[in-house]
Amino acid sequence: MNRKTLTIFFVLSLFLAALTSCATKEDPIHDLEALVEIVDKRGDNFTDEDWTKVAEQTGAIFDKMKKYDYTPEEQKQIGKLSLKLQLLTYQKMGYKTLSDALNRAAGALEEASDMLDTALSDYSDTLDMDSEEDDEE
Repeated sequence: MNRKTLTIFFVLSLFLAALTSCATKEDPIHDLEALVEIVDKRGDNFTDEDWTKVAEQTGAIFDKMKKYDYTPEEQKQIGKLSLKLQLLTYQKMGYKTLSDALNRAAGALEEASDMLDTALSDYSDTLDMDSEEDDEE
C-alpha cells in the first residue's frame, strides 16, 4: 500500500472509532430499555435461572455505564429505567411466589381438612361404640 492509502485508512479508522465511541455511550441505556421490555413481557414465565441471568445482565449494563459521564437528563432516564426494572422484577417474581404459596397453602388446607374429617369420623365411631356399650349394660 502506498502512503496516501495508509493515511486514508488511518483517518477513516479514527473517524469510525470516534463514531463508535459516541454511539457506545447510548448502548447501555438501550440495553437497559430492552431488558425492561423483556422482563415486562415475559417475566411471568421466568425460571430461577432466568432471574439469575437478568441480575447478571443488569450488573453488566451498570458496569458499562460506569465508563461514561451521563448528562442529568440521561441520568434521569437511567434512574427511571432502573426503578421500572426493579418494580417489574418484584412484581413478576412476587406474583410467581405468591401464586406458588397460595397453591401450597390450598394443598395443605385440603390435607388438614381430610385429616380432620378422618379424626372426627373416628371420634364419632368411638362415641357410637361407647353409646352401644352403655345401652347393652
